[in-house]
Amino acid sequence: MCWHWGGILISACDDGNDGDGENPVVGGEIVARMTTVDSELTFYTNGTVEFKEDAATKSVLARAVTSAAASSSGTYSGNVTQDNENITLSFTSGKRTGDGTATIAERDDASNISMNIGGDNLKLERIQTLVTAWHTTSGKTVYFYNDDRAMQVIKTGGNTTCHPLVYTGNAGKDGTVQLALLDDNKEHKEYKSAAISGSTMTYAEETYTKIADDRELLTAWRATTESETGIPFIETMYFYSDNTFMIVMNKKVNDQITNGFAGTYTGDTTKNETATATVAGLGTLPGTIKNNKLTITAPMNITYDRID
Repeated sequence: MCWHWGGILISACDDGNDGDGENPVVGGEIVARMTTVDSELTFYTNGTVEFKEDAATKSVLARAVTSAAASSSGTYSGNVTQDNENITLSFTSGKRTGDGTATIAERDDASNISMNIGGDNLKLERIQTLVTAWHTTSGKTVYFYNDDRAMQVIKTGGNTTCHPLVYTGNAGKDGTVQLALLDDNKEHKEYKSAAISGSTMTYAEETYTKIADDRELLTAWRATTESETGIPFIETMYFYSDNTFMIVMNKKVNDQITNGFAGTYTGDTTKNETATATVAGLGTLPGTIKNNKLTITAPMNITYDRID
């Protein structure tokens, strides 16, 4: 399952610290988010950072944090989208206060970020986050994510069809974004414009209305694979609560987007059991989950590590 795709680099975050005084306003556009099953670390473009830690007992379906999580906020400097980057942290309010450090690891490492805060060594993993979601009355939904990917879900009667996409532009603001499909194991296809104005988006001669996120990310998985010519790729697989999933691929050497796949699945990916995914044009991907690893046996044998 080594698929090729090419063309776009993930945009880097703004370095620096635009916080105001001792207690900067935390929030806004998300640069990166790292999670474990009971914590969540979010970096914003204005140089602020928030770390949430949850002591609550988790159910089998729970991931990340609950509303009761303890929060720490402050500022950071460094590029949190760059592998092997050193980050400085300064928490000014909440559960933790004081300075800390962090290192962004290789994306296929067991953890994507290692932090030292108050003498505690912590490890978390980066995942994609939703920017905006849009829906038509004909049953089409487009989800834009902060890693230059998008996903279209088309529901017609009892049938669901999914398409992975890439995009350029800012899907969170008025203006124009360019979308291209990544289907069929091919390079980027022709880009089509989507015009965003307020709560309306026009794309492929259809009108979409802005909606709140109507599905939950249940589990995320990551593996390193190689092409037949020996090029290393990083594959990340996301399973959602509406029984859809998406696989995104990047070249390990430069993070270049290459290909993507999307479809539907059956099974509970939060448990140790079998899960079967179906990709239009590719067929069935039979998988088995055990001990936080997902093994897919066809069309190639690949084992993914759970990263959330």
